[in-house]
Amino acid sequence: MICHVKSGSRALRERSRGCGVAPDLDSRRRLVAAAAALSLRDRLRDGMKRYPDQPALVHALIRLLAAAPEGGVRDGQGALALMRDVLAREALRAQPSRTPQLDDAVAR
Repeated sequence: MICHVKSGSRALRERSRGCGVAPDLDSRRRLVAAAAALSLRDRLRDGMKRYPDQPALVHALIRLLAAAPEGGVRDGQGALALMRDVLAREALRAQPSRTPQLDDAVAR
């Protein structure tokens, strides 16, 4: 059987039906993508430990955990817990700090 070269998703569907090559290629791509997502997740967690003052790392991990297509990486509850922690820290930073001088001024 001769497989014609076409572009796009239609070509992938046709190749997977006609040639029997694409399913292996597709499963390899999924494995590579899953391994990359796992590696990224681990690197982001390590980065958060090394650089706790970098909110971009936390936000990137939250997005990855919430939206990763790979089930082994996706962790909605973990993403939610991280986001709640971020929001709690931001709320603490937004509160005005109290000092003894302020307390004295308010008491008068």
